[in-house]
Amino acid sequence: MFFKKDKEFAEKGLGMLYLKKVDGSEDKDGTKTQLLVRAETNLGNILLNVLLNNQMNLLKRNNCVQFVCIPNPEIPGVATGSPVTMLVKVKNADLASILEDEMKKRIDIL
Repeated sequence: MFFKKDKEFAEKGLGMLYLKKVDGSEDKDGTKTQLLVRAETNLGNILLNVLLNNQMNLLKRNNCVQFVCIPNPEIPGVATGSPVTMLVKVKNADLASILEDEMKKRIDIL
């Protein structure tokens, strides 16, 4: 996982990405989708924890999926509460397409 700092991407960390359904009454079907990335360490620190929404501007780039969000937890050196461009890198372009399609499908539910 990477984040855009100034005009370049900086590494946030390596981890496992999860798309989890979260109960909520604001959406059509009563659920929201949470994007959670946990570090591949013994502690499993959280690298990113956000709810998917239709303002994320999803974009597939080769073997990466790029989106904009307000990161949680905050990224040191980035203004608190400001949108940040994030880049999730996966093994190959096919997996990136699958991830992008799954994220778009869950966003379209909203």
